Amino acid sequence: ARSRMPAYGGFHQHSYHRGAHNRPQQRYGHWAQQKTTAYGAQWQQQPRSAPRPEGVGAGLTNLGNTCFMNSVLQCVVHTPSLNKYFLEGRHSAKCSKNKGFCIGCKVEELVKTTFKQNSGAFAPHGIAHNLHQLSRSLRQGRQEDAHEFLRYLLEHLTQVFLPLQKYPQDRGRYTFLQWWFQGTLQSQIQCTRCGGESNTLDAFLDLSLELAAAPNGTGGGGGGVVPTVTRAMELFTQTEILDGANKYKCERCACLVPARKQFTLQLAPKHLNVHLKRFRYGGGGGAPGGLGGGKICQHVAFEAEWD
Repeated sequence: ARSRMPAYGGFHQHSYHRGAHNRPQQRYGHWAQQKTTAYGAQWQQQPRSAPRPEGVGAGLTNLGNTCFMNSVLQCVVHTPSLNKYFLEGRHSAKCSKNKGFCIGCKVEELVKTTFKQNSGAFAPHGIAHNLHQLSRSLRQGRQEDAHEFLRYLLEHLTQVFLPLQKYPQDRGRYTFLQWWFQGTLQSQIQCTRCGGESNTLDAFLDLSLELAAAPNGTGGGGGGVVPTVTRAMELFTQTEILDGANKYKCERCACLVPARKQFTLQLAPKHLNVHLKRFRYGGGGGAPGGLGGGKICQHVAFEAEWD
């Protein structure tokens, strides 16, 4: 999938401010101007005796509360850019880790085994037994959060991938993984009194999108759950009014003023990694339509490409 949250951990984060004299071309309401691709499991489950569909690798067996890990690994190995990179052995050919655990080597082994001809379902022991190498908080046999695991996985892959030599050095360490997954998020605040703008740009590798629509009608339908990822992205990029206790201190006006705030995608990544916030907090328990507290279980549709 392709990717809103700022980069974290070992990911390089490029952030700076621009004043009104250097305004971006992108304006309100346009959350993406580049084509982005999202990948998901589009095929139906096949009988055990049926051959795998073309382009679909072998399944992964559960080692006991490892569904969070298996689901992420399946997405990773079926992402075309990463798939091609590892199948060609481009990581192991230049890996400097002769001893010990290397997540890059383990993912490469996983990809090659997954797409080996006539390969059946297998267990990813090499990664499961080394979850603690990715984070001290991860333990085999304990149910963990898939999004958290994915972030640790991408962070460590970033560390073992070789930097791209052709990329400008002022951007810091930049690898193939950032080339595929990293985009740029712009946060813009505009003073309603003088019209002055403050723009902040941050690199990101994933976006966290709300599924619970606001009850005041801004989410469409007067509350409930958004039906599509596209609608969730529209809510993420809609203009927010900063007023009352949330007033903005404008440098030009030298006082607290009402302002407009908006997130936009200044640069869309090649693959967008989206995290859907399926848990909401409130009274009344998990009611139909996602109202109240609990997990939002409704289906959320998505398109394979955004343009």
